[in-house]
Amino acid sequence: MTGRLTPRSALGQLDTVVRRLKAFRGLSEAEVELIRGCGDRRERFAAGEEIVAEGEIAVRPRFILSGWACRQRVLSDGRRQIFGFLLPGDSIGLRRRAGPELASIAALTALETADAEPVHEAAQSGRATGLVRALAAIEPTEQALLLDHVVRLGRQTAYERVAHCLLELQHRLEVVGLGDSQRFPL
Repeated sequence: MTGRLTPRSALGQLDTVVRRLKAFRGLSEAEVELIRGCGDRRERFAAGEEIVAEGEIAVRPRFILSGWACRQRVLSDGRRQIFGFLLPGDSIGLRRRAGPELASIAALTALETADAEPVHEAAQSGRATGLVRALAAIEPTEQALLLDHVVRLGRQTAYERVAHCLLELQHRLEVVGLGDSQRFPL
């Protein structure tokens, strides 16, 4: 991990996080500024690099600023099963669950994250009620995405699986301002 942390001022990349959280619940100006203040401590990961190992506890919450990651399980023969994609605006370890991660999280592309600890602390202390409500609203949405993924794998044809996955990605990227109803960067 040496050399991977880079102090920087926020360059607007945290706008994806703000847009995503605002899509779930309204945020106060102070909460928006709290999120934007998270850009000072960033971390970079190379494509293929594991961010959180299966069975490990995510020690520091992060926001994804750029790049894509996934939740996955790697089988003993090297094959992997992806359970979901993590895109700019998503978080890792922000809603800490009791116990270790059930799947590993790995970078699919070059990835840049920002430290989300100030947001986590504010939400835990109750100082940021808008953030608490937004984070609580994300949980059922992520469960719905996981169930959609199960249906996609279990009941759809290959064409339907690809189309459904692309539409999900398009919608999620549109919400954070990285795509529109017609296109998104892939």
